Amino acid sequence: MKKLLIAIAILTIVASLSACKANSKVSNLTAIVISTNQKPAVAVDSTIQLEAIGVYSNGKTQDISSEVKWGILPQSTGKAIITDNGLAIATIPGNCMVTAKLGNVSDEGAIHVVAQ
Repeated sequence: MKKLLIAIAILTIVASLSACKANSKVSNLTAIVISTNQKPAVAVDSTIQLEAIGVYSNGKTQDISSEVKWGILPQSTGKAIITDNGLAIATIPGNCMVTAKLGNVSDEGAIHVVAQ
């Protein structure tokens, strides 16, 4: 029983530290910049990797692509599906407005989906 209580206490501490680290990351975040290493034009049924770069109050930057909430703005004429890590899969030609948000900080970018 004592070992079980110790294990539970350790898990609680680890979970608390993880939550503090996550909250610290969001509270020190001042901007998000969406970028890609490719041209922002992509053919239907092709993919493009988007990156969300976090800019912090201390001036440091970090890739936070897997931590942001990705989305597509409804006024977009083009369509894409974006995975949790920022991989965009083009589905309908047109301009596709992309968002990345973490806490109260967000950025918008665009990819242009072209017919094959």
